[in-house]
Amino acid sequence: MNSRSTLIACSLLLAACEPQINVEFVATPLDSDSDVTLRLDGVDLQRLDGGTESLTRNSTGEYLIAGRTATPLPADLLSNSDIESGEYTGLLLRLADNIGNVSRSGQQSIFIDAGVATFQAADVAFMIDGDRDQNISLVVAMDLALSLSEDDGEFTLDPLIRAMEREDAASLGGNIPASRLDGTDCNFTDSIARVYLFKRTGSEPVVPDERDGSNPEPFAVAGVLRAGAGGTYRLDYLPPGDYTLALTCDGQFENGRRPADENMDFELEGNVRLDAGQDRVLDFET
Repeated sequence: MNSRSTLIACSLLLAACEPQINVEFVATPLDSDSDVTLRLDGVDLQRLDGGTESLTRNSTGEYLIAGRTATPLPADLLSNSDIESGEYTGLLLRLADNIGNVSRSGQQSIFIDAGVATFQAADVAFMIDGDRDQNISLVVAMDLALSLSEDDGEFTLDPLIRAMEREDAASLGGNIPASRLDGTDCNFTDSIARVYLFKRTGSEPVVPDERDGSNPEPFAVAGVLRAGAGGTYRLDYLPPGDYTLALTCDGQFENGRRPADENMDFELEGNVRLDAGQDRVLDFET
């Protein structure tokens, strides 16, 4: 092998050893009537030492989250992006200058504004060793019902996100009996039944509440799908941990970070532990 070939081979070997990261993004719909388009530039990764690794797409990623009830699939946000060595502890979405818009049938498309609140980073936990051939894959999930606020026909986005390594993503779902949904507040005509998930951080019980800027704040939410007189729910892309589950028939009042105009009542269901990669079934009691 001549010297030029040797240099090329060494360069290829070094490139192969560069640690890289893949990030997928998934968002659940705002409601059954809205098509939401989001435009994302990438992510900011926070390191344990206080530094930040900013990873930007070559082009703005555009994601259409239709007003549907089916579970959406993740889409690529970053693919095989080089990443520096370090211990990483947090992730923030990088929004494009034109964040996106909301479209409803018979109405003019409405642009989304950036919220004034400080964006909260999603916890992550992984280590990058620059001397190893590593490839980390993350998934970032956002529930638009908790992240978009509407006021006088205008929308504001304060992203509430969760992030995890792809293989660690857990799921939780099950049935909700008719007895939990047969009241006048849960008529499936004027009301929206939703299941809320809250993170447990100690021995004290969680008192369920909507997202309103004060603790406890929801961690994830899922709409209840009608199944005969009862219903079903499913929460996907959850990091492993301890959670509290609650049901509300006042989901139509949820308004992202902006406090709800009406009081939201919750029925506490109980606590649940999710392990990495687990797909757990938990039916609500009668």
